[in-house]
Amino acid sequence: MPYTKLSSSAITTNTHRPLLGPYCLIKPAEKLENVVENTVEDVVENAIVSEIESVIENTLLPKDLGKALAFYRNRYKQEVLKKTELPKKILDLRGAHLPNTQWAKANLEGANLSNTNLEGSDLRRARLTGADLTGANLTQKANLYGANLTGANLSHANLSWAKLEQANLTSANLRDATLQKANLEKATLTYTNLIEATLKEANLHEAKLENANLTKANLIRADLKGATLKGANLKEANLYEANLEKTNLTKAKLPSADLSWADLRNANLSNTDLREATLKGARVEGINLRNANLTGAVLTELTTNGIQPAVIDTSLLKQNP
Repeated sequence: MPYTKLSSSAITTNTHRPLLGPYCLIKPAEKLENVVENTVEDVVENAIVSEIESVIENTLLPKDLGKALAFYRNRYKQEVLKKTELPKKILDLRGAHLPNTQWAKANLEGANLSNTNLEGSDLRRARLTGADLTGANLTQKANLYGANLTGANLSHANLSWAKLEQANLTSANLRDATLQKANLEKATLTYTNLIEATLKEANLHEAKLENANLTKANLIRADLKGATLKGANLKEANLYEANLEKTNLTKAKLPSADLSWADLRNANLSNTDLREATLKGARVEGINLRNANLTGAVLTELTTNGIQPAVIDTSLLKQNP
């Protein structure tokens, strides 16, 4: 099919519905403004219509128009467009209601998705670098497996039960975000801002959290087995009953952190700041505390193999003047 330049006076198709194969087309003799209003209804604000028209005015049919209207495809239950690249001018979807949307492998770099409802959506391997997802709803097991969220803003977003296995969240902002029971297995959260984030019962098995900021984060019963938190800031974090078995916490900062009844078997806490931290009831067999600072720390009822009491070799601890 030959490509035809699109203009407001030359929009061609043979079908009433804006669908034809995998692409979105427009009914002839119908103004673009009306088509957009009829097909999108309350999903996109009227202000975006003129932006869409300006973007597709000089593009080609059908490929580029399909891209321009790609985010409508969920409404019509279309087949997912692979590796979709959307024109940046129409990436303003703030406040849109788009649950269960198919965005697998889509390019949403820099998109404004703040306060957007994306619950249950498929965003596997989507490119969301630098995207604004402030306050977004990504619950109902939204799938972000392998997604690239480098530098994305997810502050105050709700990602409870979200699937984030192997996702890249390097330098992302997740301050005050809710990730309760989210799956972050083998995810990368290096230098990520997780201040006061809720990660209660989250799966962070083998996750990479080097230099992440988890100040006052809620990690109650979180699974951090085999995770790397080298240099991470966990000041006043709540790690009650958390699984930290074989976790690397070298040079991590945990002053006033609560590690009560945590599993610290074979964990590496060398050169770690544990001043005023609470380790009551923690399992500590095989733990490495060389040069750790435990000044004022609560070390009561420590266990090894479930048998009290455990003995900490104080000769290995950091000596304070």
